[in-house]
Amino acid sequence: MFSLSNVSGRAIAVAGLVLLVAFAFLGMRGLWEPDEGRYTNVALMMLDRGDWLTPMRNDLTGHWTKPPMTYWLIAASVWAFGAEAWAARLPIALAFVVCAACVAWIARNCAPGREAKAALVFATMLAPFLAAQLVTTDFPLAAAEAVAMACYAQARFGAVRWRCNAWLGMWAAFAIAFLVKGPPGLLPLLAV
Repeated sequence: MFSLSNVSGRAIAVAGLVLLVAFAFLGMRGLWEPDEGRYTNVALMMLDRGDWLTPMRNDLTGHWTKPPMTYWLIAASVWAFGAEAWAARLPIALAFVVCAACVAWIARNCAPGREAKAALVFATMLAPFLAAQLVTTDFPLAAAEAVAMACYAQARFGAVRWRCNAWLGMWAAFAIAFLVKGPPGLLPLLAV
């Protein structure tokens, strides 16, 4: 059973840093063209049209270059919090937090006692920090793949009682990765 008495001060500090890095700068600038504007525009079109299955750039032009999951995440965030740049970036920042948590989870199975250090190293690397502030499909893909690999590490190296659930979680996460980016979402299966 999980209790706060088992959580070290270092883990709490790392979690605070991860949250700060993820959320502190979401509304500091407008959306950059072409990627942030395009992905957000497609999500806004889904909201305006009420059609969550057909990604459209405008009323006449479809946008079939990516599967719809990222657009759904952005549209849901904008629907919940309003048409703001930070709301469009919120799912990406949440994906950053998921990735950091998965890095810690993998470390728990592969290098016990180094969970906080692993998450700290990930959260302070420049590329993840920058990518967490951009509306693209990259971080939702990374988050789905990180969950898949964390479930794999749990199934392979973790407690036996969670093995079946971990395998199911891995395949569900790969299905989500496929909905985010298509076939590239399945590339970590080559390592598995």
